Amino acid sequence: MISRIISFLIAIFCVAITYFSVGAIDAWKASIGLIFIIALVWFGDEMGNYIGFSGRCYITATTPGWMLRWFGWIILIGLLIISIIQVVVMINQQRG
Repeated sequence: MISRIISFLIAIFCVAITYFSVGAIDAWKASIGLIFIIALVWFGDEMGNYIGFSGRCYITATTPGWMLRWFGWIILIGLLIISIIQVVVMINQQRG
């Protein structure tokens, strides 16, 4: 449960930074993309157990849920770092 709350807060922070730095349309696009990343963190076990047709290929074996969750966390933490860098750049631009 705590991982869901933390991942949601990170996603909200990233969308807010996107909104304040480049605008509402790009923040909307970022939020749509983050839905899939949050799904990896929240529903890693369920997504990993899926076997069947997926887009262009057929999934024949399960994927460990922990692997999908960790992949989602890696992406979220990377986005958090990028968002923090964006905040620092915005503050420096306002000062000078």
